[in-house]
Amino acid sequence: MNIYFKLLMVLTVSGTVLLNSCAKKGCTDYVSYMYDSDAAEDDGTCAYYYGGKNYGQLDVGAVINSNQQYDIYFDGQYIGRLLHYWSSGLSCAQPDAIGRILTSGFHTVRAVGVVGGDTREGSVYLDPQECQVVLIENLQLITGGGSAGYMCSSGNCSYVSSGASYSTLSACQNSCSGGGSAGYYCSSGNCSYVSSGASYPTLSACQSSCGGGGSAGYDCFGGNCSYVSSGADYASLSDCQNNCGGSTGNLTFWVNQDLGCGNIYVNVTSYGTGTISYYYSSQPDCGDSGCANFSGLGLGAYTYSVTSDGGCTWSGNVQVTNGCNLLQLSM
Repeated sequence: MNIYFKLLMVLTVSGTVLLNSCAKKGCTDYVSYMYDSDAAEDDGTCAYYYGGKNYGQLDVGAVINSNQQYDIYFDGQYIGRLLHYWSSGLSCAQPDAIGRILTSGFHTVRAVGVVGGDTREGSVYLDPQECQVVLIENLQLITGGGSAGYMCSSGNCSYVSSGASYSTLSACQNSCSGGGSAGYYCSSGNCSYVSSGASYPTLSACQSSCGGGGSAGYDCFGGNCSYVSSGADYASLSDCQNNCGGSTGNLTFWVNQDLGCGNIYVNVTSYGTGTISYYYSSQPDCGDSGCANFSGLGLGAYTYSVTSDGGCTWSGNVQVTNGCNLLQLSM
């Protein structure tokens, strides 16, 4: 009787070992791209995208052409400038989109318009191993403009001290179409840019021929500055901008030489961050490229802090007044 019992025990144990050895091994973590739904035992073969299990990728783009460029920030950190849109739709990992690998969880996405000053922001949740696309137009509008620059109307470009669609005249000229020859037109002694029916190819040519008496320069009309070839109140555009009424001001940080700091990142408290990417040998205007530009700020005092790729730092306070406010950083 004992012999039969021992034999039964041996057969039972052997069968258990045999069943265990037949159980399929593989990756049992469903998050992994190596996941095997048939595996009953994890064998350490799980692998993950983005450098680890608890990471994913967040990409920012647009499918609507807003004639706008946006500086993109994730959790307050500058990521890059969005220059493109995809009218047929945007998929993840598009090379021209602005993106970064991040830890899974909630993240704040902020888009600051380079032209026009509109700011959009939203909170998104990134799952582990997810690649998520965030569209600019789906972010909540926080501020709606106030930036000085140029607007296109009936095919013509005009300078405005707020609500601009373009930061520079050339950007406006490139997009503002109306047929015929672009250039400048003389009316009542004043020169205006027109994208069609131009009498002069350049502003200087128009100014030389468009007579009206008195000094050429800029006048303020309804809070906006326009070039006039006679009877000007201001000699330069920046002088006009500084004195042409409004309840907001523009702030530009700049450098006049290579300070050896690499890219310089300027943060204005409660407003946002801008980047200084190159220097000007002479004083720029507000909104000039390569400067850290902040537009549509309410009048008053602001605190700023500055870091850089090369370890240079600055901090301080600045008073924003109506028009263009320039602050040069120096060592």
